[in-house]
Amino acid sequence: MKCTSRVCTAALTIPEAWLALITRVLPRITYPFGLTRFTKTQLHTLSVVLDNTFLPKSGINRNMPRVVVYGPTELGGISYPSLETIQDQKGISLFLRQLQCDKDVAIDLRILLSRAQLDSGLMHPIMDATKIKVPYLEEGLISHLRDRLGHMGASIVISETWYPALQQCGDIAIMEALLCLPDVKKPILSRPISVENGFE
Repeated sequence: MKCTSRVCTAALTIPEAWLALITRVLPRITYPFGLTRFTKTQLHTLSVVLDNTFLPKSGINRNMPRVVVYGPTELGGISYPSLETIQDQKGISLFLRQLQCDKDVAIDLRILLSRAQLDSGLMHPIMDATKIKVPYLEEGLISHLRDRLGHMGASIVISETWYPALQQCGDIAIMEALLCLPDVKKPILSRPISVENGFE
């Protein structure tokens, strides 16, 4: 990246390097993060470029354990910005803001949620039951946010969203039962959903 190459050759003090990272470089890189779905590997590639440039300039050993580098100062960390965390913050915040404030986009998002709910086969709201992993769900905004929420042990309760209900006492959801089985492969899990949606 041009901005990091310029920093490498610049004679910056530690405060100046930190200021350049926070006010110039990070905003340029992360401004579209509310709409992106970079994988962990892609974000790691970006982070390596930033870390190799700004950690030494900030007086930090580039080989320092990342738990310390990215950890909060309250727990003895440095609070160095994490691209993965920034993408999660921006993506989840934008999703909630659009659901609450943007009427047209909110309608589209609720349609996406209903479709993802149907495809998942779950009997619980899909953004609430994030502990249940759904590997066969089509890649997209909903599946990405759901995976990230599940990784953090978080969930979003969205009012007035559709989800199927069990018909009688003692009924169980077929897909939820299958997902609880060990060593069930993705093609096996995808088949009931394909039959339900009329693809087979």
